[in-house]
Amino acid sequence: MNLFTDAVAQIEDAYDELNHKLGWRFLYSPSRTLSSNVPIFFAGLNPGGNSYEPPKASVEEGNAYLVEGWKDVHHHDKLQRQVCLLYEKVANKLGTVNRDILMDNSLVTNFCPFRSSDWKSLPNRKKSEEFSRKLWFHLLTHIVHPSVFICLTHKTFDEFRNLLLQLGYVEQQSVSKLTGWKDTTYTKTYLVRDNHDVLMLRLPHLSRFSIIGDKPKYSAAVEDFTDAIARQISTYPLN
Repeated sequence: MNLFTDAVAQIEDAYDELNHKLGWRFLYSPSRTLSSNVPIFFAGLNPGGNSYEPPKASVEEGNAYLVEGWKDVHHHDKLQRQVCLLYEKVANKLGTVNRDILMDNSLVTNFCPFRSSDWKSLPNRKKSEEFSRKLWFHLLTHIVHPSVFICLTHKTFDEFRNLLLQLGYVEQQSVSKLTGWKDTTYTKTYLVRDNHDVLMLRLPHLSRFSIIGDKPKYSAAVEDFTDAIARQISTYPLN
């Protein structure tokens, strides 16, 4: 059993054991992104929804934020549009790869695979968190770590940061700055282990905070963190 199929089996067992009812999703990218040397790890907190959807282990067609329609079958919702704009800005700064290739070569997931209408209503939340930590600790022990972790929300960021620290990374620098949306901030944190540098970027949830686009009041923040992402992955052989 390989890393991907083993993780799926664990999720299936935990889904039943923890009495989840709304379905689950694991990877929002092709299964190959779990084991290949990808530049970006993109994570939300957990799949949203208040009605049942069949479980989905991966999206072999590409990045779900790009290839699926969440508003309706043919159209992206606000979160998808924001994520696509984020990747487009990074790809333009790299100048060596287009948005779609960069997106399809990212490992895309959530901290917790189980669906709920919101985090507070997640069934057996404490045990679901514990399962998710154990799952990702195991997975991060066995994959080549991307150089950039993009995390939506404080909770997602804190969980993956703590996992990297447990795996031996040392925090070198961390700075939080205003996004331009009232007092909402983003955070850039740099960690290192065995000469491998990692940038962890915390963003507010882009389904609510539409900061990426052409609005001048957000431009300084967006230019700053997309510059940081592009610098961090500039040596990856993407084509």
